[in-house]
Amino acid sequence: YRGRATAATPRPGKGLGGRCSRPSGPTEISSRTVLKTRRTSAIDIATNVDERRLNYNFDYDWRAYDAINRGLSQLIRKHALEEAKQLALKLVEKGSYQMECSDEGMMQEEIEGCLRVVISAVAGLPDASEWAFKMMRSDRGGFLCEQELHKLAGAPVK
Repeated sequence: YRGRATAATPRPGKGLGGRCSRPSGPTEISSRTVLKTRRTSAIDIATNVDERRLNYNFDYDWRAYDAINRGLSQLIRKHALEEAKQLALKLVEKGSYQMECSDEGMMQEEIEGCLRVVISAVAGLPDASEWAFKMMRSDRGGFLCEQELHKLAGAPVK
């Protein structure tokens, strides 16, 4: 992918051994990409896992997470909350798998930032508790936005 972080260019402050450069060039991902396209979505790009690099601090496409955040915010502003909720479910499923496959789950901050946009919009809705339980069941590790989702679901935090 063009603009994708590589082993030589990890996210600033996230790499090992003092590597803190950013990839150069514009990203191909726009906030509209968060919606399903013919080929893939920003969620698929962001949560991509190279099965040959399990249990390593592998590089991930943090720009795709930025696009997801912008896209989810845009959907919420356009009152397309059901779409945003479905995409958040997909993100928690795929993102928790990506974290499980990495050594330290360094993408947790990005995933949670995207999810919090939707969690804030869902709070106070009649189906908020049901949706929060779905989110918690979809989280393979059980800790993405743990406090926020437990509060929304009306369940005690483990």
